[in-house]
Amino acid sequence: MKYNFFSYLTECLGTLLLIYTILATGHPVPIGLSLIIAVYLGAKVSGSHFNPVVTVICALKGQFPKYEVLPYVVSQLAGGLIALELFKISKKR
Repeated sequence: MKYNFFSYLTECLGTLLLIYTILATGHPVPIGLSLIIAVYLGAKVSGSHFNPVVTVICALKGQFPKYEVLPYVVSQLAGGLIALELFKISKKR
């Protein structure tokens, strides 16, 4: 088993970007652009899942190692929670 810290960091940051854009704009164009940017920058590092469901489905299909599911999901949840907190902070100002 080989765990890759940079994959987890990429999943966290990509999810953060996507969720923050969703919270801040709610508009499909910036959401789509943020997803395109995240996928473009993260594809070779982590596979650019950015969603726990995508990670689980890829593992069930045999396209992703099962031992990586939990660290990926935790990273994605952390990214989403950080995005939520940053959004809350930005709304207070």
